[in-house]
Amino acid sequence: MLKLDRELFEEFKRVDAICRDMFSSQRGVSEYIEQMEREFAYGKQRIPLWERDYRSLKRVRWLRNQIAHEMTATDCTTDDVKYLQAFHDRLLHQKDPLAVLRRMRRAARPVAPRQQATPQRRVSYSNQEPVSMGTGLLWGVIVIGVLVVLGVLLSLK
Repeated sequence: MLKLDRELFEEFKRVDAICRDMFSSQRGVSEYIEQMEREFAYGKQRIPLWERDYRSLKRVRWLRNQIAHEMTATDCTTDDVKYLQAFHDRLLHQKDPLAVLRRMRRAARPVAPRQQATPQRRVSYSNQEPVSMGTGLLWGVIVIGVLVVLGVLLSLK
């Protein structure tokens, strides 16, 4: 394996690990490519480097597979390694095509005004108004006070 092939292989592993984490998938770069394919027409119209990234990712995945499964030298170039390094950096800074597309869609979504949370009123199953906790507590103290006074008066007799 040539030095350039090893560099590409190692950089591909880094990019693949980020993609696996992003998608919670074992398919990594392949999953990234499939996501791009699902959004291809939309992404190509709105993101200038969409098609270039798509084709470059497919190329470096093919090169990685050649390195991993065949003993012959590949036609890997320094540009391939530099592309993967730059793409790795873009992934880390969320400037990759799918991240840009997500931000564009989020920005285009109309934002509904926030509504104040209104306190929910309990449903009363009787004709009486619900008694608040403070009023019930007050009545409880009054009843206990009256019982204590009655108890004291009865014990004095």
